[in-house]
Amino acid sequence: MIKRDVALTKTLFFLFGIGIMGWVPRFPELKANLGVNNGLFGSMLSIGALGSLVALLTVGHLVDHFGAKRILLVGSTVLCFAFVGIVNVRNHETFVVLNILVGFSISTLHIANNALAFHDQDRGGKNLVISAAGYWSAGSLFTTLLSMFLIGKVALNIHIAILNIVVWVFTVVVILSRANTLIPPNRHESVRLSIFSDLKKFNFDWIINFGLIFGIMLEFAIGDWSTIFAKENGGISASLAPLPFMCFTIFMIIGRVSINRIRKRFKIASLVRFGGLLAGTSFIFGIWFVDSIGLIGLMITFSLAGLGSSYIGPSFLNVANSRINLPASIVIGQISAVNAALSWVLKQLIAFLAQVFSLQVALTLPAIMIIAVGLFTKAFKPIPAK
Repeated sequence: MIKRDVALTKTLFFLFGIGIMGWVPRFPELKANLGVNNGLFGSMLSIGALGSLVALLTVGHLVDHFGAKRILLVGSTVLCFAFVGIVNVRNHETFVVLNILVGFSISTLHIANNALAFHDQDRGGKNLVISAAGYWSAGSLFTTLLSMFLIGKVALNIHIAILNIVVWVFTVVVILSRANTLIPPNRHESVRLSIFSDLKKFNFDWIINFGLIFGIMLEFAIGDWSTIFAKENGGISASLAPLPFMCFTIFMIIGRVSINRIRKRFKIASLVRFGGLLAGTSFIFGIWFVDSIGLIGLMITFSLAGLGSSYIGPSFLNVANSRINLPASIVIGQISAVNAALSWVLKQLIAFLAQVFSLQVALTLPAIMIIAVGLFTKAFKPIPAK
C-alpha cells in the first residue's frame, strides 16, 4: 500500500509542476493581451504574493483540521478555474483578483502536497520529501518545453485552459484513488483551536530558515537571470540561451530522484556541504569564464550546479519537521512564509547589484551563499522525534 501511495504522491507533485509553470514561457503574450509595459506587468504579477502569503499563514492549519482530501480538491479546483480565467481577461482589476487566487491556490497545494509527502514518509516512504521535489521539477521542465513548442502554434488561452483542465482531472483522480490514506482530519488536538492561536505559535528557527534560503537562492537566481545572462554576457543566440537553464533543471531532477541511493553511503550533512561547494564553485567558474568556455562549458557548469544544489533545499525542509513542535502542514507554511520574505529581499538585492555593477557580480552572491550553506548543517544533528 505504501509503495502505491508514494507513487501517487509523486504523481501529484509532477502534475503540480505541469499545471503552475505552463504559462510562464508565454508571459510576453499575456502582457500583450493586457496592453501594459514590463514594469506594470511585473507589479500586477507580484500582487499574487498577497494570496500566497495568506495561504502560507493559514492553510497548514486547515490541512490538519479538515484533512488533505478537502484542501487538495478545493485548491486544485480553484487553481484550475483561476488559470482558465486569467488568460482570457483584458481588464486589469480582474487580472489582479484572479492572480491573487492563483497565488493563494499555488501555496495551498504547495503546503498540502508537502504535508502529504511528510505523511507518507513517516509511513515508510524513504526521503520522499526530497525525491518528490524532483518530480515537481520534472513536471516543470516538461510543461516549459511543451509551452515553448506551442508558442505560435496554439493560442495562449486554449493552451492554458486545456492544460489545466487535463491536469485538474488527473489530480482529482489521484486524490480520490487514495482518499482513505490521505492525511485525516483533526490529527492533532491542539489544531482544533483557531487559526489565530497557531499564528501565535509562529516559530522562527533561524538555522533552518537561513540554511534553506542559502541553499535555494541560487536556484531562484538561475531561474530569473540565466537566459538573460547567456544571451547578453555569453553572446549566445536567443534560441540557444535557455539551454544552460535546462541543463541545470535536468541535473537537479537527477539529483533529487537519486537521493535514496546516495544517502545509503553518506550523511546528509556531508552531502549538503559537498553539494553547496560543487554548485557554488561550478556556477562561479561558469559565469566568470563564459567567454572562454562558451555555451558547452556553461551547460556543463550549470549541470554541476543543478546536481549539487538539487537536494539542499528539500533537505532543510525535511529536517524542519523534526525540529519544530507543530504539525508538518503548519511547519511547511511557516518556513515557506519566512523563505518568501527573505527571497524577495535577496531578489531585490541581486537586481540592484546587476544594475549598479554587473550581472556577473550580482549572480556571484547566491553562489557564495550556497557555498556557505555548510555553516547551517548543525540542523541535521539528530534530536528526539516530536
